[in-house]
Amino acid sequence: MAENPIVFISYSRHDVKWKDRFAGHLEVSVKQGHFEQWNDKMIGAGEDWYAEICAAMDAASIAVFLISHEFLRSDFILRKEVTRLIERREREGLHIVPVYLRKCDREAVDWLARMQMRPAGDRPVVRGEEHVIDDEFADIAKESDCF
Repeated sequence: MAENPIVFISYSRHDVKWKDRFAGHLEVSVKQGHFEQWNDKMIGAGEDWYAEICAAMDAASIAVFLISHEFLRSDFILRKEVTRLIERREREGLHIVPVYLRKCDREAVDWLARMQMRPAGDRPVVRGEEHVIDDEFADIAKESDCF
């Protein structure tokens, strides 16, 4: 995998534009060599996509969950990604950063209700004003550089 710490981004395909926007904010730290980021768009043609995802989850130093109702209803995300990453958190102390992306019933999910979300203040990142979205993503990316 990589020499630098890896940030694994878990997201619903319905939220790809928000993942891309957030990943853009992480690029500043990537360019400075602080860490590398990984998401499923990095899987090449013909590669075993499931094996690549598993390898990236196992190598990750930080996992970011982009939380939306689509994220919380995805069987693959919940059964494969979240389960594996939370097990690593309990076993090895993997740092997980849940980002409250879009309004959803996150309190109904036990494991998520116990986690401190970003941004602070119990409000989703995507709530209308474009400059606020970039402010929130920039703050979360800057904080990720500290883990």
